Amino acid sequence: MKLAAFLASLAFLLALSASAGDSAPSRAETPQDLSPLHFDKPARYWSSEALPIGNGFMGGMIFGGLAREEIQFNDKTLWTSTEQDTGAYQNFGSVFVSFANAQTEGLSLLQANPAVSEAAVAAVSDKNLATKWCLENRGAFPITFQLACAKDAPPLTSYSITSAEDVPERDPKDWKLSASDDLVTWTLLEHHRDEPIWSARHQVKTFKVENRHAYRYYRLEFLAVHNQSPHIQFAELAFDNYKPSAAPNSYRRWLDIKQALAGVSYLDNGIQYRREFLCSLPGRVLAAQFSADKPGAYSGEIRLHGAHGEKTLAGNDCLSFSGKLGNGISYACRLQLVTKGGKVKADGDSLRFQGCDSLEFYLVPATDFIQDSHKGWHGAPLQESIDARLAAAVKLGYAAVRQAHIADHRKLFDCATVQLAPADPAKDALPMDRRLAAYAKGSDVALEQFLFDYGRYLLIASSRPGSLPANLQGVWNHNNNPPWRCDYHADINVDMNYWPAEVTNLSECAEPFTDYVDSIREVRKRWTKATYKTEGWTINYENGPLGGGSYFPMPPGAAWYALRLWEHYLFTGDRDYLRRILPILGEMCLFWEGHLKELNGQLVAPNGWSAEHGPASEDAVAFDHQLIWELMTNYIRGCDLLGQDKEHRDRVAATLARLLPQKIGSWGQIQEWQLERDRKQEDHRHLSHLIGLFPGYQFINTTPELRAAAKVSLNARGDGGAGFSIPWKMCCWARLGDAERAYSILHNKFIPVDAPADYDSKRNGSFANLFNCVWGVLQIEGNLGYTAGVAEMLLQSHAGEIVLLPALPKAWAKDGSFTGLKARVGFTVDCTWQDGRVTSYKIRSAEAKTVKVRVNGEVKTVTSDKL
Repeated sequence: MKLAAFLASLAFLLALSASAGDSAPSRAETPQDLSPLHFDKPARYWSSEALPIGNGFMGGMIFGGLAREEIQFNDKTLWTSTEQDTGAYQNFGSVFVSFANAQTEGLSLLQANPAVSEAAVAAVSDKNLATKWCLENRGAFPITFQLACAKDAPPLTSYSITSAEDVPERDPKDWKLSASDDLVTWTLLEHHRDEPIWSARHQVKTFKVENRHAYRYYRLEFLAVHNQSPHIQFAELAFDNYKPSAAPNSYRRWLDIKQALAGVSYLDNGIQYRREFLCSLPGRVLAAQFSADKPGAYSGEIRLHGAHGEKTLAGNDCLSFSGKLGNGISYACRLQLVTKGGKVKADGDSLRFQGCDSLEFYLVPATDFIQDSHKGWHGAPLQESIDARLAAAVKLGYAAVRQAHIADHRKLFDCATVQLAPADPAKDALPMDRRLAAYAKGSDVALEQFLFDYGRYLLIASSRPGSLPANLQGVWNHNNNPPWRCDYHADINVDMNYWPAEVTNLSECAEPFTDYVDSIREVRKRWTKATYKTEGWTINYENGPLGGGSYFPMPPGAAWYALRLWEHYLFTGDRDYLRRILPILGEMCLFWEGHLKELNGQLVAPNGWSAEHGPASEDAVAFDHQLIWELMTNYIRGCDLLGQDKEHRDRVAATLARLLPQKIGSWGQIQEWQLERDRKQEDHRHLSHLIGLFPGYQFINTTPELRAAAKVSLNARGDGGAGFSIPWKMCCWARLGDAERAYSILHNKFIPVDAPADYDSKRNGSFANLFNCVWGVLQIEGNLGYTAGVAEMLLQSHAGEIVLLPALPKAWAKDGSFTGLKARVGFTVDCTWQDGRVTSYKIRSAEAKTVKVRVNGEVKTVTSDKL
């Protein structure tokens, strides 16, 4: 065995050994019975209905189809980024498993192109001429629709295509219709070549088929035509024997966030089927198991599809593809299929299986990206590490991979709990789409609690030590041109991603953000020197993993990064970590020392923007000044704590003393700009002028007038907004101690959003799978910010004391508890309450020490227990 393979196997076995002593819940084998997040039908749409799994490095989205399962997957290092430009996070590909013995009919798109995977099939056959279907085919593969028919369906004798309302040259021109009984042998029924453009828009053309055999499967393959429009477009596709698929009554698709498992179960033709999916961190592999209660239940095919037109190779029990992006990043993916009973053979670019008792597959995508600019961001060749990870997983088998995975996940997930209401079996039995719709009609505190837990699950799944940090969509993305590049957006989004990390006892999950900031320093120093002619460094609004940025410069953005780094120190009290980050904070201070300009004897930040609000080039914007205050104050404190860098510390202190202070406006508000433009009613999504209230400290640690003015400004902003705005306003009102206001805003997170749109500024709330929806698309920070908001309502520690239940709303007051929440500096807190009053609490730390605790309005000085 090669060294890399041996080490990978050894590491995996050690993880498994370490987990062997952990006792699983008594019902661990049936997590679908425990999960409130479940559905009674397969997913149609990626962002609103598919279910997410992840291990920090890679992620998958589970659809749960009956005739065909789809698992779309990502590796977080597949980016088109460079040192000059953000680039975009990429879709890696999808796994498709089609079942020849499925009893339920349905129409599916075999090649899931990211441009149409949101609603391709629904738009094809929804009988709505306004929802045209369009895809650009560049000739890499045919666009293939597959129809699975019930056993008693009659032969297909005709189908029809309805033209779209515009662009006639995109009408289909070249396609094939084939049929099969077993997904193995295909019969060509007809081939249309050079079909003329439809004579009218929304015209229906019906095509007769010479066919007397009742095939189980039909494939319609649309081909690109050379030197003609690469797009294929129509309004409707209809088959004469097609009816919309319906899930059997026993169907259940679920996500168990406690064990980080997703799955599907259903009864079909007297056979109980079960699928289970996981993303293992110990093995760095996505694994799946398909089982049934009768032998020989599985026949069909499995395909591996790359999202960049790669050619898939099939051999023995493996599928693979590889490629290289334009920025030089190489990538590859390999899938290994393991079956019990039956037969498997390679056929073209797929694996056919027949009469199998069960299936398992193990998937490893990877790139050669490494987080080191000094090595050109490229590491060792991929194949050896991919083979080693696959070999280790296959050797262990699914049960052992599963056990190690659950133990690894639960060591983080179980560190903190929040109990706001007893379980409600009647509501837990509702599929989540119906439960979310019912939320507006009555109380559902258990769902509010579940969304808190879900945020912790998503952070664990999308940010683990050694990985890149969570991006705009965590680790999940199905689009090669994703909204906002699926980047590290610096004006709220990436910061909010990590708001729950420290307080909900997931500090380990914040490590990737520190590593990322550290890794881009040299790139950003060169850019800052060239752009601003100053030392130190800063960033852009949009940022990629290689240090490149886009949109336009964001001078205070690096200071916001610094606040996130400082928070990690405050919660952990780790002096070694402080020694690591202090030079980074010092470099950011250097930038402002060179960038600030003098105005009437004071220093102001030039050419600022109050992040997405107001003029884009203004001096002394509150957003800039508040972040500068946080940065310099924290750098000074860090130098004092470590007793180092006194000369620079004193210079920064002198600069801070001359910084123009925050203004309070004529109607008592935090003045957002130097020229008073603030309006008393403006429901804007951003709170850029309230950094000093949350997540910062300036309004707490300076004067009470600023805190009062922040309340005035919050009232002016209103309680609505985009998906990220709701958690931000929750946190601000919680920090002000207004429990009912924070709770009323919380309800906006549960506004149900139906099938996603490409972009719609009025669509904000939660998708059926509880993903945060911003303007019709997924942004993960709203989920993570919500979790932080709930924690802020239960525990605060920013003002020199631990405050228990600082903003507990009446809806949660009857009785409840939390365990394992974290307080500054290095405290772990448990608490129970009844009728809104604390009945017991426990405070622990690595070493016993005294701390002030506010309990039921009374301040006490207590000594912590040792952890």
